[in-house]
Amino acid sequence: MISKISVWAMLFSLMLYAKTHYARVEPVDSVTIKAAVEGRVLFSAIEEEGRELRNRLVVKIDDRVDRASLKSRRASLALEREALKLNAKLLPGLKSSYERKKSYYERMESLKTASRTQKDNAYEAMVVAYNQYIGTLQKSIAIKEKIAQLESDIERFEDRIEKKSIVIERAYLYRLYVRKGEYLSPGMAIARVDDLSSSKLVLYLDGDELESIESAKIYINGLPSSAKIYKIWRESDEKYISRYRVELKWKPDVPFSSLVKVEFVK
Repeated sequence: MISKISVWAMLFSLMLYAKTHYARVEPVDSVTIKAAVEGRVLFSAIEEEGRELRNRLVVKIDDRVDRASLKSRRASLALEREALKLNAKLLPGLKSSYERKKSYYERMESLKTASRTQKDNAYEAMVVAYNQYIGTLQKSIAIKEKIAQLESDIERFEDRIEKKSIVIERAYLYRLYVRKGEYLSPGMAIARVDDLSSSKLVLYLDGDELESIESAKIYINGLPSSAKIYKIWRESDEKYISRYRVELKWKPDVPFSSLVKVEFVK
């Protein structure tokens, strides 16, 4: 039976062949939020830096003009929809009137006993009825186009208004880059937020270390860990020439930004 001392001796001998690396414990993901629309900053929750937040408004960009435009377009949309309903009620009667006048003109035109004046009057009445019907139909089409444009404008302004309220649903607010009174342009950095649900360790390994690395046991600070290989770059790094970037995912039991020792035991 193998003694505990023998097991530890075997593990120690294996770890003698494992290269030691050091990595900083980083959030598994870090995102820089950038402005999608322009505007002046009305509110900036600077006091919330360094906190994990849930459904918290951290930056508010002036949206008063957008809200006024949105209100105006909603009112216009309501009027256009009413106009379309009225036209819809008129169209059947106008179409029926045109068809009756057309039928009357066709009968009048075939009568030899009808005078030229009677035929001309019947024709003019038919044309007037046709123009009224077609004109109302064209107006309905124009109203529908305007409604589509107004609906598009409303969606655009709703989207702009939404983008002017920067809400962190669930993340760690590492830093706010903007202050009240600043004017933002699209693309300007607003905040950096981190996902602290787990961590990652970034390592740069030699090429020979990549062999069978996926089956290796990962030790952190000399102890077996639950860390898993997350990503492996098979091309050498641009900065660390001849080395390959490897990322590990790990549920940290040490504070973020801590420096830990990492070893791969094969």
